[in-house]
Amino acid sequence: MNEIDSFISHIMSVFIDFSGKINEQASATQQIASANESLSEFFGEFIESVSSIENDINEQNELEHNNMTICNDLRVVANNSRIFMNKFEDILGKKLIACCRELADKLKESEPNNNILSEYIQKTGITALAVTDEDGVVRYCNQNSNIGFRFSDDVTTQAGEFRKILKDPSLEVVQNFKIRNIDSKYFKYVGIARKDKKGIIQAGLSVDDIIRLNK
Repeated sequence: MNEIDSFISHIMSVFIDFSGKINEQASATQQIASANESLSEFFGEFIESVSSIENDINEQNELEHNNMTICNDLRVVANNSRIFMNKFEDILGKKLIACCRELADKLKESEPNNNILSEYIQKTGITALAVTDEDGVVRYCNQNSNIGFRFSDDVTTQAGEFRKILKDPSLEVVQNFKIRNIDSKYFKYVGIARKDKKGIIQAGLSVDDIIRLNK
C-alpha cells in the first residue's frame, strides 16, 4: 500500500510539474505574443512616420519644382520686357533725333525764339525743346522755368552728358528714360549740335506724353 501511495504521489508530482511547465510555457507564449503585438504596433507607427516623411519630401520636391518653373517663367518675361524696352527706347530716340535735326535746319533760316519752339512742340508732340548758347546755358525753351538753366560740367550727370556736344558737334546724345535734374520727373532726352552757331538743341519727352508723339 505504501508503494502504491508512493507511486501515486510520484505520478501526481509529475503531473503537477508538467502542469507548472505548461503554465510557464503559456505565460512565455503570452509574453512573446504581447511583445510581438508591441513590435507590430511599433513598426506600424514607424512605417506611418516614414510614409508621412516621404510624402512631405515629395510635396517639398514638387513645391521646389513649381518654384523653379515660376522663376524660369519670370526670367523669360523679364528678358522679353528688356528686349521690348530696348526696341521702344530706340524707336523713340530716332524720332526725337529726327525732330532735333529738323529744328536745327529751321534755326539756320530764322533767328530762334520761343514761339518757333512752341509751334514745333504742337506739331510734333514733344514735351520740351531747349536751345543753348555756346556755354550750354538754355536761352530758348518752351518751358520758361528752364530758361537760364546751365548744363552741368559734370558729364556723368543726366544733363551734363550733353555738354560733350559743345566739344564735338558731330556727337548725338540719346538717353534712356531717367530722372531729370530740374524736377525729378522721368524724361527721355536727346541732343545734337546747333547748325547756325555753337550750342545744343535738346528734345525731351515725358513718360506721360509718349502717346502725343506724332512725328
